[in-house]
Amino acid sequence: MRLVLLLAATTAVADDEIVSIVTTKEGVQRSITAKEVDAYAIYNAAVASQIRGEYARAVAEFEEALTIAPALPEALINLGNAYSDLANDGVSDVAKAAACYERAIAAADHPKIVAQAESNLGHLLARNAARDVAKLEVARGHLERAIAADPGFPDAHFNYGIVLDGLGRVEDARAAYERTMALAPAHENARLNLANTYFTEGDSDAAARIQLELVADPTLSRGVRLNALNNLGQTFRDGNLHDRAEAVFGEAVAFAPDDGTSLGNLMTARRTICKWAGFEETQRGLLAIVEASLADFEGRRRRGAGVGRRDCDLAVMPYDATLLQHFPNDVLRRLTSAQVFQRFGHAAPPPPRSARRGRLRVGYLSSSSTTASRRPSSPGARATSPRSTRGARKSS
Repeated sequence: MRLVLLLAATTAVADDEIVSIVTTKEGVQRSITAKEVDAYAIYNAAVASQIRGEYARAVAEFEEALTIAPALPEALINLGNAYSDLANDGVSDVAKAAACYERAIAAADHPKIVAQAESNLGHLLARNAARDVAKLEVARGHLERAIAADPGFPDAHFNYGIVLDGLGRVEDARAAYERTMALAPAHENARLNLANTYFTEGDSDAAARIQLELVADPTLSRGVRLNALNNLGQTFRDGNLHDRAEAVFGEAVAFAPDDGTSLGNLMTARRTICKWAGFEETQRGLLAIVEASLADFEGRRRRGAGVGRRDCDLAVMPYDATLLQHFPNDVLRRLTSAQVFQRFGHAAPPPPRSARRGRLRVGYLSSSSTTASRRPSSPGARATSPRSTRGARKSS
C-alpha cells in the first residue's frame, strides 16, 4: 500500500506535533506527527525497494520505519510478507512473519487493513500446516475474521477455499471459489481450483469444461496455464481418454520443457498407450529434473525455508518402477522422504491409506502484497495461490 503524504509547510515543530495528513489506499486518513513523517518516507522507500525486488533492503527499511512508528500497520504487513518468503528465495521466518501480522491486526485502523492482515496470517499458517487439521482450523479462523472485516476482499475468500479444501469440505470450498470469482471474475487461480473441486467429486465433465476454458484463455499467466494443461490431461486420463491426455501432456511439456510434473505425466500417458519411442531418454531427463528439485528441497529444509508443494516441485512418485527404472535407489529414498515431509510435516512414513483418485494441481493461497501460485502434484496436478504486499493483501 503506497501512502500519499499531504505535507504542510515545514517549520520547526516538536516531534509529537501533528504536521500532516496521510491518505492510504483504503481511503483512511491519519494525522501524523513530525516524527512520523520520516517513518512514512522510509516506508514508501521500502515499498519501492520491494517493487524492484530488493527484498533485503526492503526488510531493513520497513524495520527502520517501525522503529520510528511501531504501530504502522502497512509496514507491519509488508514486513510480515517479506519474512514469510515473499521473494520465494528460501529465506523465511514463520514466527517473525506471524508476529508482524498479529501486530498489524492490533494496530489496524480500518476494516480493510484488518482483513489484509488476517488473510495473510491465515495464508501463512495454512501454507505451513501440511495436513495438520488443528493448524488448518486455526488458519480458518483467521480467514473467517478477514471475510467478516471485509466481505468484498477476494483473496480472503480464495484463501478460505484453500483451507476448506484441505479440511475435506469440498462443497464449501467450491462456494468460496465461486464467491472469489464473483468479486474478481479474472481470478485465474480460483477458476483452476473450482475445476479441481468437481474433479474431486468425480464430475470430470464439469472439471474439463472449466479447464478447457482456462487453456483457451490467452490472458492466462504462465504458471496457471501449465497447471491447467496438466489438470486437463489428468481429467482426460480419469475418463479413459488416454490419447487426448497424451496430447495435452505433450502440449504442457512443449510449453515448459523443464517442468518435471508435465514430463512425468506425459511419460505415464505414453506408457498407458504403449508409446515407447524415446522413453529411456525421457526417463533420464526426468531424473535430472528430480535430482535438481531434491537438491533445492534439501537446501531449503536445512535453511528452515518453505518446502511445501508451492515451494518445491517434486515431480514424480517414488514407487513407479516402470517410470523410474533408471533412478538410483538413493534418489528414490530421498524422494520418498521429501514427499512424506511435504504431505505430513515429518519424514517418517505415514500409515497406509486407501487408494484415491489422481490429484490435480491447485491454485495456492494468496496474500496481500504480491501474488504467488501453487500447482498440483505429479503425476497429477497442483494449485496456485496469490499474495499481496503494498497494502495488505496476501493471497498463497
